[in-house]
Amino acid sequence: MTTDAVTNSLGKPGKFQVLFYLYLAANWIYISWNHLGMAFIGAKTKHHCTVANSTDVNLLVPLKSKNGKSVWDGCHLFDGYNTSEKIPCPNGWTYDLPEGEATIISEWDLVCDDAYKANLATTMYFVGVMLGSLVFGTLSDKFGRRPVFLFTMFCPFVLGLFLFFIKNYVAFVVLRFFLGFFLQGLQIATFTSLVEIFATQYRTFTGLGVGIPWATGVMLMALFAYLLKDWHYIQLMSTTVCLFQIGLVWCFPESIRWLLINNRFDQAEKVIRNISTFNKIPFPQDIFDKTVNDVKKTEADKLDIKSYTIVDIFRSSVLRKRSLIMMVIWFSTSLGYYGLTLNISNLAGNKYLNYFISGALEIVIIISTMFVLNRFGRRRPLFAYCLIAATVLIIAGNIDFSNIVESNTDVNRAWLEWKERYIAVVRNFIPLRKIKGKRSPPWITGHILYMIRKKETLRKKLRSSSSSFLIAKFKQLRLAVKRLISESRARYFESLEQDIQSNPKRFWSAFKLSNKASSVPQQVSIPSTIHDTDTVVSALRSLDVTKATGPDEISARLLKETADQIAPSLTLLYNQSLHSGVFPDEWKLANIVPVFKKEIKEYVENYRPIFLLTIISKVLERCSGQSTGSPLANVTPSATWFYSRQILCHPIG
Repeated sequence: MTTDAVTNSLGKPGKFQVLFYLYLAANWIYISWNHLGMAFIGAKTKHHCTVANSTDVNLLVPLKSKNGKSVWDGCHLFDGYNTSEKIPCPNGWTYDLPEGEATIISEWDLVCDDAYKANLATTMYFVGVMLGSLVFGTLSDKFGRRPVFLFTMFCPFVLGLFLFFIKNYVAFVVLRFFLGFFLQGLQIATFTSLVEIFATQYRTFTGLGVGIPWATGVMLMALFAYLLKDWHYIQLMSTTVCLFQIGLVWCFPESIRWLLINNRFDQAEKVIRNISTFNKIPFPQDIFDKTVNDVKKTEADKLDIKSYTIVDIFRSSVLRKRSLIMMVIWFSTSLGYYGLTLNISNLAGNKYLNYFISGALEIVIIISTMFVLNRFGRRRPLFAYCLIAATVLIIAGNIDFSNIVESNTDVNRAWLEWKERYIAVVRNFIPLRKIKGKRSPPWITGHILYMIRKKETLRKKLRSSSSSFLIAKFKQLRLAVKRLISESRARYFESLEQDIQSNPKRFWSAFKLSNKASSVPQQVSIPSTIHDTDTVVSALRSLDVTKATGPDEISARLLKETADQIAPSLTLLYNQSLHSGVFPDEWKLANIVPVFKKEIKEYVENYRPIFLLTIISKVLERCSGQSTGSPLANVTPSATWFYSRQILCHPIG
């Protein structure tokens, strides 16, 4: 019996666990304030050189172009009224801030040559977070969750008082470093205690649920930053609120799991009795005694067993691979999250409102993720979320594909540069994985798979032998397999009739499996170009992601997921190709794959070629087909080889 058996017996969940969770999870509110506070404390601030007479600003401060707009040069002045020479700001800077607002940038002039120092302060804070996770993770395992929690809860309060009165940049960075160090210890002790006090089946929701107070903290941060404005008060507010948690000094219990594993059975029994009394349930004496005996037995068995450390994770190939993958995912996720969140104040619009909305969206996403993980597990949602995040980052990066096409009059060159940029974005932002072969249809039973393997084994023997007996046996077995598949398929679809009400999902899955047709396009006139991006977006979104890639190696899945971002540039590229009458050379190429038809594999005539064109060219074909498909269908005899479902070309040979 494991230590989880004791936890599971204390209520599912009990009143104590719920109240403890609500009280303790509030720590995430002010942890988020400090982790993300630099979005307001160190927000980028418009500035220009201070001049003696404000009326001379327009004459003495030069202009520069930024994103197509003329703005003041924040780092130089004209040398007197000589507009041909610029000099660094001799009298400091003037900052464009609302009344009462102050940041570390405006207080210590962290602009121009010292602009890097604002980002350095953020970096050093998260260096402290990283070291805190290493140090306090070990300490909480050695000394328990409670002492680490109490120690790291009050240290940020002291550091916050010093930060309020500090007047020096270096001291600010040093204190913020230790603030991140101790807050990460608080976060580790809090999270571990919350997870370990709940029954096993609730730990997924417990782990995700702490994101709700975190996101609530983000929303409150926007409100308080709007009201306080001065970075001193924002920083003081972010640390002194921990005093509201002072009640945990008396009611914070040590982790039951940690006490049992470390043979502190008397303390564990006391904690369990207190929780049982609070929840008004009997003390689980039998479960507790069995757990204690199992722990003692396990400890006795460990005398002859090697103790493991974190290094042993990397000695196993399976653990090493999975650990490295999770580290990369966690690193990428943190980089994207903090990179976006800390720069929200630099976006267009009201920075406080933007920040508030981002917190509200987090709450919605966290709640929906709870149900997604419960329904689909971990692996598929993780891949889907990474892909969605990559698409959002492409948008945030403001990658202008259209500029590539507009700057090139040569269609071939425009296509090659567009493809190179797109593939670079895919490699940098989108996680890729190898796709396994298609699963067998649902009517393929285990017996049929056995017969198929038996047939393939016989086929291999025919490669080295031309025995008429083996050929006859192979043909007989092949017919038997075909008959089995046909009969099994018929039985499968007959059974769907009974499931259409009791199990409609099975029915519609089978319908989707067998139905590959698309709707017939409306009859339209034949335009000379693709006039808007809607046509291209529609064609990209209708791509079948299971189709193989062509010579350009750009998959249908990537094109479909990024349809809204790449459609404008592709529209320009298609129009350029149609106007100039030039079809890019690479679009004329195809990967030819021989597909076996029947009989013996050694004979060439038993294969048929499959042409895999670039998907980009097939999208152009589909877009053009929406305009020309209907008129051509009216003038093309149905008895000819021409396939009228919006297909404008056909392989000949």
